[in-house]
Amino acid sequence: MIQGNLYERNSSTSKKVELFIQNNEYKIIHLEDILFKGDISNLKVSSRLGNTSREISFEDTFIFKTTKNDLVDKYLVKKSGLLYKLESNLLLVLISIIITIAVTFSFFKWGIPYSSKYLASLIPPSLNTKISENVLETLDKHLFDKTKISDIKKEEILNSFKNNILPHIQNNDYNIKLNFREWKVNKEDIPNAFALPDGNIIITDELIKRSENIEEIKSVIFHEIGHIVERHSLQKIIEGSFITIFLMYISGDATAISDVGVGIGSLLIDTHYSREHEYQADIYALSQMLKRGINPEHFSNILNKISNHDKDEESSILNYFSSHPTNEKRNQLVKKYKVCFQQKLKICN
Repeated sequence: MIQGNLYERNSSTSKKVELFIQNNEYKIIHLEDILFKGDISNLKVSSRLGNTSREISFEDTFIFKTTKNDLVDKYLVKKSGLLYKLESNLLLVLISIIITIAVTFSFFKWGIPYSSKYLASLIPPSLNTKISENVLETLDKHLFDKTKISDIKKEEILNSFKNNILPHIQNNDYNIKLNFREWKVNKEDIPNAFALPDGNIIITDELIKRSENIEEIKSVIFHEIGHIVERHSLQKIIEGSFITIFLMYISGDATAISDVGVGIGSLLIDTHYSREHEYQADIYALSQMLKRGINPEHFSNILNKISNHDKDEESSILNYFSSHPTNEKRNQLVKKYKVCFQQKLKICN
């Protein structure tokens, strides 16, 4: 005999009843009256979770609730296997929850970045154009305005780019192009640069205005090329797709799949790469500058100007250094390459 309460589905009212099990038959008895009876194969027993109440449903409209879990296990549940042990032991339940959390954290912390890096390495550069298709057009429609930089200044930057940068890029499988745009947020000019996976680099008017010379602009371009050749933007897109698909899976919301790829523009305009990605792009930029005899100080100078912008506006959507290498680590890297520059070395180990 198992004591419990009988509910009609979708109703909060109940009555105290007793569940009798004999051979393969069950009976629900209330005050000596048999309310229901039938084959126990028609009973649907909920899984056990510690000592919480169990539900036994039958007749499609009635639920029997009881805390007599041991009796339910004894008469109605097969008492073997890992699932039974987990459900009947609170300590094992807690351990399994901790393991699940640890595995999920590891998946997001290390699994997704590693998988994204591996998948990005398999995608041929020619497909980057397809992935980035219409992104710049969308950004122009919703975010950017036409550049107001003078034709003379643009020509100076483009000539330096074509003559002093592009010819020296090794394994240039990307169609690297410069694009000039004005970007304002709350009427404030934003100094920034970022790269799309297909090789398009966008430089804002304010960044050009804040630069003191062409060398500072070139250092920024080298940094963005570093992101392109290391496929950081592509990895970022893949990571975003992983997360969207994962959330769709656990939520059961199939409409979420429409978000995959739709937000590529907003994803890339946000300059928060991982610190590892930024450090790799820093090394690429400084290495390229060293080969061309450009003082590494130009790189730190222009980044400090961007940093000062963010300090002036703490609410800025950029907050450029929040995920960048710490200033100390970045300064140490620049100092290292500055010593190599002073020694007139082309490679800094």
